[in-house]
Amino acid sequence: MKTTKNIAVCLTLLLSTATLSQEGEMDPLLDPGLFHAKILATLLPPMSEIVRDCDKAIANTSDDRIIAMHLCLKSEALSLQKQNNASFTASQSAMSLLPEHNRVRVAHARSLARLGEFHAAVELCNKALETDSRYVPALVLNATIKSQELGQIESALEDVNAAISQDALDSRAYMIRALVKNRLGRSQEALEDIDYHLSICPTGMLGNEAAAYVQKGLILQTLGRESEAIRAFETGLIVEPQSLVAAEQLWRAYNGRRQHFQALLTARRMREINRQHLYSIKASAISSFKTMRYVDSISYFQEWSSVDPLDGLPIAMEAACLVGKGQYAAAIAKYDESLALSPKIETRLAKAVVLATCEDAAVRNQQDALNEIRIILDQQPLEVRTAMLVSIVQYECGDQLGAIDTVEDQLATADVLSEKDAAVLNHLIDVYQNNKRIASRYELGNAANELILR
Repeated sequence: MKTTKNIAVCLTLLLSTATLSQEGEMDPLLDPGLFHAKILATLLPPMSEIVRDCDKAIANTSDDRIIAMHLCLKSEALSLQKQNNASFTASQSAMSLLPEHNRVRVAHARSLARLGEFHAAVELCNKALETDSRYVPALVLNATIKSQELGQIESALEDVNAAISQDALDSRAYMIRALVKNRLGRSQEALEDIDYHLSICPTGMLGNEAAAYVQKGLILQTLGRESEAIRAFETGLIVEPQSLVAAEQLWRAYNGRRQHFQALLTARRMREINRQHLYSIKASAISSFKTMRYVDSISYFQEWSSVDPLDGLPIAMEAACLVGKGQYAAAIAKYDESLALSPKIETRLAKAVVLATCEDAAVRNQQDALNEIRIILDQQPLEVRTAMLVSIVQYECGDQLGAIDTVEDQLATADVLSEKDAAVLNHLIDVYQNNKRIASRYELGNAANELILR
């Protein structure tokens, strides 16, 4: 009974794209119209059932053409189950039966692309286009690979424009063109394309439902429309609740806007989707730290270190958590551990801030702080915000002349400074020359941690 139902579903899908198909050909899930999400969402059976039905159909026929088409369908279904090697095997078998068939070529090209064989995939698409220069699936796949993997943006735009000229209802083509135009700086046009894609395919493409909304969010960010971008990322999570990409972009948006509580909730959502993914761990660590949940944050930073033991950043941030808890001696030890692994200026500067300003007299040592600053100054040129913080630590440690020299060195490169940065540097000189109060220990620590996390 299930087999009969599944065949009926595939027939319904075929009928939904009859106007897009070449006469006499059968290729479920490969042509543009087969990604009409409303039909797929309501009728399509589990991918595992489609794979089984394909195997049954293959076993019951000796017609190479029918076998090849079912192998292509099986390849696509396997890829949607994240079984890329098995998907490649199925499409390769189809190629052995019908090597000159364009749909088989494109199906195999997709399998190659999923395995990172991008040039081989483009070569297969080009063979299909030699047979039929207007073959839309080959044009769209070429544009996708060229734009996303090979950096051939102008060539990708030519391909996708050709695809749209042949089929004005190919939703994937509009999505790819939106991506290409955004990379070319034509963001308003890109937004129009992605909106048109969503008008054709409002719930996304099978197996990648959130992608269009993520792309829309990124375009809106380029246009400076952050609130709308957040709504787009949120919608992506609604249509595909297990999309780690949508959750990650939503987290980045909240974190960038300093909406730390919302970022923390999103980080928890990322952990629910894939708790082992490194970016899920990083997001949880950073958001827990920024909401001053230091115990949780230390646990996440330690998990981060266990996954990436050569990265000194999580150790430095574990030190920052210990500072937040008032455990200054332990924090200095962690900063030293991080510096031994990765001697970054930002970590050394954070250590200097603690040595210069911490409340524990047994740990506070302004001479040691200045020694760390000298090591930093030996690594000129400094990024302007780093130099600002270096000068503040010098001033807090009583080295007024050193602080002024550091700022004046930055002003000597005024031709590469923004107007705002130049104004801040001149203000700092005024503060130092007139012995004004500069910043709180908390503000200095925050500034140092922001440099590390950046």
